[in-house]
Amino acid sequence: MKKRFAAIFLTVLLLVTTALPVTAAPKQNPRHAAAKVHSRPAIERVRYDRKDHELKVVFSTKVRYSKNMRVVVKDAKGNVLKTGKIDRDDNDIEFKVTGLKHGRSYTVIVYGVKARGSDGDFVSVSKKFEI
Repeated sequence: MKKRFAAIFLTVLLLVTTALPVTAAPKQNPRHAAAKVHSRPAIERVRYDRKDHELKVVFSTKVRYSKNMRVVVKDAKGNVLKTGKIDRDDNDIEFKVTGLKHGRSYTVIVYGVKARGSDGDFVSVSKKFEI
C-alpha cells in the first residue's frame, strides 16, 4: 500500500511540476513614489556664435538650476574668461563670453544643475570644446 501511494504521489508531483511555466521573469524592484531618482545631467554640446560672442550650452536632458548656479569658462592654461548675464532655458543656457580665440580649446563648467525630476543634489557638469 505504501509503495502504491508513493508511486501515485510521485506521478502526480511529476505531472504538476511539468505543467508549470518554465520561463519565470526575474523579480524586479517596483518603483515606489518614495523611491529617489538620481540622474546626472550632462552637457550635450557647446556652440559659439562669433557674431554675438555668445556661448550656448545644451544639456542632454531638461534641468533645474540652483539659486547659486554659475558658469565658468577656462582656457587650456586654466585662466578664467569673463562671462556675462546667463539666459536660462529648460535644456540650455546662453551667455556672452569675451576672449575666445579661433583654434583654441576651452572648458565650460556649469555649477548648480540637476536633471528635472531628480531627487539628487545639484552638481557641476563640464565639457571641453574648441572654437
